[in-house]
Amino acid sequence: RVNPTEELAKFFKLPVSVIYPLDLSGRVSRPSRMLAVTLDAPYLRQGNKLIENSRLKAVVDGNARLASLDFTTTAPTKNGPMTVVIDGDGTQNRLNTDISWKIDRARAYEGNLSASANFFRAAEDAGVATEVSLHRSELTFNDSTWTVNPATVTVMGKHIEVDGLNVHRSNQFVKIDGTVSESSLDLLTLDLKNFSLDYLFESLGIDKVMLGGDASGTFHASRLYTSSPLLETAGLNVKDISYNKTVMGDAVVRSAWDGERRAITLDADIDRLGHRATVQGAIFPLNDSLDITFNADHTPVGFMAPYMEAFASDISGYASGRARLWGNFKYIDLEGDVYADSLRLK
Repeated sequence: RVNPTEELAKFFKLPVSVIYPLDLSGRVSRPSRMLAVTLDAPYLRQGNKLIENSRLKAVVDGNARLASLDFTTTAPTKNGPMTVVIDGDGTQNRLNTDISWKIDRARAYEGNLSASANFFRAAEDAGVATEVSLHRSELTFNDSTWTVNPATVTVMGKHIEVDGLNVHRSNQFVKIDGTVSESSLDLLTLDLKNFSLDYLFESLGIDKVMLGGDASGTFHASRLYTSSPLLETAGLNVKDISYNKTVMGDAVVRSAWDGERRAITLDADIDRLGHRATVQGAIFPLNDSLDITFNADHTPVGFMAPYMEAFASDISGYASGRARLWGNFKYIDLEGDVYADSLRLK
């Protein structure tokens, strides 16, 4: 039995502290080559987060060369408490894993991902390589269920090959194929068809920068292991692109990763019934900030409503001119507390 360790965890800066006694039991038998471990932790604390009902059971059978692992826990997220269950079993050079999760909230956030991994050496003097086979699985975000097709990911040091990764629903899909390495000649390609940006931002919980619309196009990535990676799209077509749930028209978006500024650059042309508007700027995901300039041409002004709600309950109409939006849309302190955004519109 391990009694509460909050003072110890604080002194040694441990990532997790025990706030209620946990039970740990195990046994080892040399003659039968067996090992078993069971852990039961009703309550753990990570920063200001309470982790509940964590249980782990692991068994290793040396004679049969088999191992199994069962793990479950419930942890808080910004969308509600999430329960995660991991079931795994292994034999010589092979590991099978099922991971399932569910967030307790009104709209379904749940999924089950099943995979197998084979470990091998391409040559006697080579390191261990891993071939991961993804099995058919289902993931649900915001009540929308996506199917994961069987695919293969092979990892050999800093060389990764992705073959046939396809996540789809109805007439939408995200496909990933190609190679990740230090070479600029190797490309990883990501294809989108009718991918809903609304679901992406809602799922990420970024409710202060709500981009929407159905996106189709191709991203290319290379040099991902270098200090100057390439990630760009020459033209992403977005039907009914919206900002803050105000549809602005159909857009062609050019975007890339700017390694020096650590930013995602945006350059978009928006057409609405012959009126052309542009959006230029950057999103800085590592510090939750942005700097975007709108050059509007008879553009619906509803996108400005969140920044005028202090003195206006509704805003409608059309505007032409220039507007700049910049600042942080989320601030998290060292204790993990989230504070209000500091976005400014001029």
